[in-house]
Amino acid sequence: MLKNQRFIPVFLFLLAPLVSAQEELEINDCPIEPETICIGTLLERADLRERNLSGANFSRVTLNRANLGQANLSGIILDNAMLNRAQLAEANLREANLRSTSLVRANLAEANLAGADLTGADLTMANLAEANLSGANLTGAKLNGANLAEANLTGVTLTGASLVRTNFTGAWWHDGRRCQNGSYGECR
Repeated sequence: MLKNQRFIPVFLFLLAPLVSAQEELEINDCPIEPETICIGTLLERADLRERNLSGANFSRVTLNRANLGQANLSGIILDNAMLNRAQLAEANLREANLRSTSLVRANLAEANLAGADLTGADLTMANLAEANLSGANLTGAKLNGANLAEANLTGVTLTGASLVRTNFTGAWWHDGRRCQNGSYGECR
């Protein structure tokens, strides 16, 4: 190199253009996109983190151990679906249809379930800590051993729900009061 000459590195990146839309994805002939219809499809252990599936019909779909963390599932139909041990932390399930859905040991921490229909859903041992369930319908749901610590339950319907050993510590109860520490099976 010549004296006093500076070397300025030049980098050329030959990358695909950066776009805000997600890469197209299809699993078992099911397009993973908003408003799609995939009834009865096997999507076990699928990685659907941060995906937009708003308004989709996933009735009777098997999503056991799937990762749907931070996904937009607003208005999705997941009735009679299997989501056992699924990762749904911080997912948006606002106004979702989860009737008779199995969510045993699912992680729904900080999920938005406002206005969701969970009639007859099985949430045994599910983690719903800090979840927003305001206005949700949990009629006949099984919440045995579930963690609802710090959850928002204002306006929730719990008629006929099974609440054996359910943790409500710090939760906002359906009538607006705050549950005390040690609130298991009921709000004290």
